Amino acid sequence: MIAFLTQYYRGLGHAMRVKYISDCLPKNSFVMINQLYNPPIKYNTEYSYYLEEIPPKNIDNYKYLLHTDTIRKRAVKAVKILDNHPEIKTLLCEGFPFCRQQFSYEYFYFLEECRKRNIKIIVSVRDYPWDEPHYQSLQDWVAKSINYIIEKFDCDILIHGDEKVLPLMSDITNAYYWSDLLEDIKSRIYYTGYVCNPEVKRHSRKNNEVYISCGLNKEESFYIYNKILRSLVPRFPDLSFIITLGNENLFSKIGNRESSQVKIVNYIPNLSKKLEECTAYITYGGYNSTTDIFKSKIPAIIIPRQDGNKLEQLIRCYKLEPYNLFKVCSYYNLNNIHLYLSDILNKYNSFPESIEIDLEGANNSARFLENI
Repeated sequence: MIAFLTQYYRGLGHAMRVKYISDCLPKNSFVMINQLYNPPIKYNTEYSYYLEEIPPKNIDNYKYLLHTDTIRKRAVKAVKILDNHPEIKTLLCEGFPFCRQQFSYEYFYFLEECRKRNIKIIVSVRDYPWDEPHYQSLQDWVAKSINYIIEKFDCDILIHGDEKVLPLMSDITNAYYWSDLLEDIKSRIYYTGYVCNPEVKRHSRKNNEVYISCGLNKEESFYIYNKILRSLVPRFPDLSFIITLGNENLFSKIGNRESSQVKIVNYIPNLSKKLEECTAYITYGGYNSTTDIFKSKIPAIIIPRQDGNKLEQLIRCYKLEPYNLFKVCSYYNLNNIHLYLSDILNKYNSFPESIEIDLEGANNSARFLENI
């Protein structure tokens, strides 16, 4: 039996990839364990666990998660799950929490408990190695400690990307050179292809709706939405712009606002299906939204995330930009985003282009796990 460990806190990224991978496995051949909260996803198993209850609204969520007693309770629950499922032979865990140093203790504790039980550990990573910490002082520590952990626990690494279009890379150099770090672990790496939503169909424009989804970061998101609307609404009077916040706190402050051309909503069920018929999609360069664009060939403009000194979206966007699969508009060039949308509308029959990218990451990952 396979165990999946994910860390749903706010974003659904890894939890969704796990969903797509596990859907390619036989029913009840896996155990789903969420290190934190219960994600709003239905997995095809009877054995779905989460280690944390959502605290009352008057409690600081972040401080609550990091309280010593709270961490200990999660650790006890995790070990009990392993004890109740001695049939678990393989664990697939998220690579990203290596960089969330605030959760590292319980994460490593869980891995240690797995190794005591001779459970084979597989690390699941997007097409980019791993998000670096916000703090420069921690970047070398994380970079080298990742390799130590991988070697200590004898992990294999699934990179959910296509080496032909985006091999592992980094565009910064600290004390540790990325090429040297990669050399340490390259024999453990397996490229699966991109893990995509299997239900996404080929795009076919049927309306004048433009969907805008640019993350949860309050200051940066508000700045982006403001720039986009000021640039696009006056110039495209025939289009409707739908902003999805995906954040209850922000939505409660802004309210369900709507004008003749602009609608602000908190959440759109089955957004992927809406995107199949829209005029265009403006979004951050996160993994899941980018794979939807690949799979459906949605006419899209990507604004790579800038806050927190993160590199993942910048590298993905600008490495893939020459393939003309989407437009990339820099955070600093938002005043001209209307030019990108005009270009898309003028080249609707030839954009985006078609290239060979491995989009079978879900099935390939599931077969890899079964073979182990």
